[in-house]
Amino acid sequence: MRVRWKLAKFILTVTAVLPVVFVFLVAGALSRADASPSGNALSGEAVRVKIQDLAGRSSEYNGRKVVFSGEAIGDIMYRGQHAWVNVLDSTGAIGVFMPREFAQKIQHLGDYSHKGDTVEVIGVFSISCPLHNGDPDVHAESLTVLESGKTILHPISRERVILSVVLAMAAGYLGYWAWKAKKLA
Repeated sequence: MRVRWKLAKFILTVTAVLPVVFVFLVAGALSRADASPSGNALSGEAVRVKIQDLAGRSSEYNGRKVVFSGEAIGDIMYRGQHAWVNVLDSTGAIGVFMPREFAQKIQHLGDYSHKGDTVEVIGVFSISCPLHNGDPDVHAESLTVLESGKTILHPISRERVILSVVLAMAAGYLGYWAWKAKKLA
């Protein structure tokens, strides 16, 4: 009688726990499927990514063909028949190694006074490139200029000019009286 009760209790426990375990296993498998990069690495299909993805999930993208777009920033650094260009998107920046012809398509580079050309890069991501001292980079296979850059104007606000003049006059007035007080003492 006692053995039957233990067996019944065991069966009830297992039948109660198995559906919960099954739900967690299915949910985990689905979340991994959603988190994995889209695209087929074997077919050479490029995976669309944000630059932050390359840093945050670098082992998933290592050696894979990726596509991303962003602003060309800084300077073009020519190295023989190749060049380095930094590309910045809304999540981060990465160095892109490319043939000289690709870099020559870029007309505007981003800095404080300029918005750089918006480019789309297709290339192979390397988490630790053996050709470039183990740094992460993308070797571009294609570069397309999506939008031309432009000059950014930084107008001086009238209120700030007035405030600067008033503060300079106040500092001069206080400095004069401090000098006068020291002279009289």
